[in-house]
Amino acid sequence: MTGYQENESILFHNKEETVFLIDIPQSIAEAQSLSPVQSLDQTSVSELEESHTSSKSKPQIRRLISTPPLEHPYSSSTEPKTNAARGRILSRVSPGERRYHDEFIQPLVIAALNELQTAYKPSSPDTRWCLPRAVHNEGTEQPRMESILDAAASTGKKRKSDYLQHGSVTEDSDGNALNSDIPCSSDDPPIILSSSSCNTFPVLTELAGGVVKNSSSEQSILSISTPGNGSDHDGPDPSTYMIPPQSTFLLCTLPLSDTEGMRPPIPGFPHNQQFNLIVFDPPWPNRSVKRSRKYQTHSYNEMELLTSWIQDVLTVHSHNWLFDSQTPSNTITNSSPKAQVPSQQNFAAIWITNSEKARGAAYSALSQNGFSIHEEWIWVKVTAEGEPVYPVNGVWRKPYEILVIGRAIEGTEGATVGPMGSDLMSTDEVLENNIDLLGLDPGTVPRRAIAAVPDLHSRKPNLKSMFERFLFSSSTDSGLSESSRPSYTALEVFARNLTAGWWACGNEVLKFNASDCWTEPGDE
Repeated sequence: MTGYQENESILFHNKEETVFLIDIPQSIAEAQSLSPVQSLDQTSVSELEESHTSSKSKPQIRRLISTPPLEHPYSSSTEPKTNAARGRILSRVSPGERRYHDEFIQPLVIAALNELQTAYKPSSPDTRWCLPRAVHNEGTEQPRMESILDAAASTGKKRKSDYLQHGSVTEDSDGNALNSDIPCSSDDPPIILSSSSCNTFPVLTELAGGVVKNSSSEQSILSISTPGNGSDHDGPDPSTYMIPPQSTFLLCTLPLSDTEGMRPPIPGFPHNQQFNLIVFDPPWPNRSVKRSRKYQTHSYNEMELLTSWIQDVLTVHSHNWLFDSQTPSNTITNSSPKAQVPSQQNFAAIWITNSEKARGAAYSALSQNGFSIHEEWIWVKVTAEGEPVYPVNGVWRKPYEILVIGRAIEGTEGATVGPMGSDLMSTDEVLENNIDLLGLDPGTVPRRAIAAVPDLHSRKPNLKSMFERFLFSSSTDSGLSESSRPSYTALEVFARNLTAGWWACGNEVLKFNASDCWTEPGDE
């Protein structure tokens, strides 16, 4: 088996590094510790590597509590039963989108699974297509986090209407109800957590809406003494959260429906804080939820607002662009003056659903900020035995999700891909010119397949180690020297857990950092 010696979460990769098998819980666990690639002001790479093996810092002692690995594929009973029925459904999909999946994504998925079935040899009898899991009882996921978020919503310093417009998202593409009442605005300096003692706060609202930092190279412990409704009671013990080293977070609801364009896209963030990598997991519309009419979801207009908001985040917080120093932070719009920064490695990555609208929105947001489509990484969802969880060519559900990665092109102001809804071509033009309706030839985009057994419904693989390997490190056969390891800054938007050395924002940013989500030695 070929693998990364330093990353237990990567169970396999081929020689070309185009096919990977990753363990999701382990990838999140590893991301709670600083990696050798992350250069720190006060800690050299050699010191950091030594700390990983010291008795004081053992980042892999705890294990993330998970669901049992999926043993069999999900039911495909909703798929059309006849070729005629399938054809009628597919006739409503644009030729470019059909070609994108039929000719590029699905063959790659099939080839990757075939290669894994042949080449992957588990390291032990307990390891199949995932590592052994610490299993949580079904139906008891995150009870404390939900109560704390409810408390934050009911006792917030600002009203919901101060930050959200009507029609805001209440459920994301994973089917998770979004708590949309956590305020997001603060002019206060950041709260600096201590790594030498427990950081205790009476209610989570004392942290909501402002930047919170663990500036140490050691983990910090955050304790919320009143996990219930914010009042004195004889409820459960205090809830604790493990804050990774060098991590920064903003617990808030992001103002996706702000049509005024006068507030910063992430209120509470320093307007001059830029990042080399911004990762988005946006709340795309959910077709099945919309059909049920149980939740509010995006209308087409809201899709446009979400796209525009992602553009604003990239405009303000990507290192690709810097605003004129005299532009007030409360009047940031896409039309604000901007200037190119010195050449750096700068990327943006957006998770998308398998719809043309979502892909078009991601392409548009990237291209309008001077990013070209650099790569696409396909997360292939498999069972513990390596079967796709849905038919690869499924009509209603597909066994994969796609991460679109854009790279900033120096000196590029215009779009490198036609914006969503513009420059649409006829069917004949699409087929004749080998391009899809978004103006990009799908055959020119490099892709990697990442197989992983799904975990809790909202968990995705943490790809920090892959970002560092493919976006921020020199590629040599002998590995990386200390001098060649570039430092980088990263932000995860709509995060559900923290990552060491990164910034994160969203209303579930602490969700999987709760101590209840992890096992201690001897608890299993």
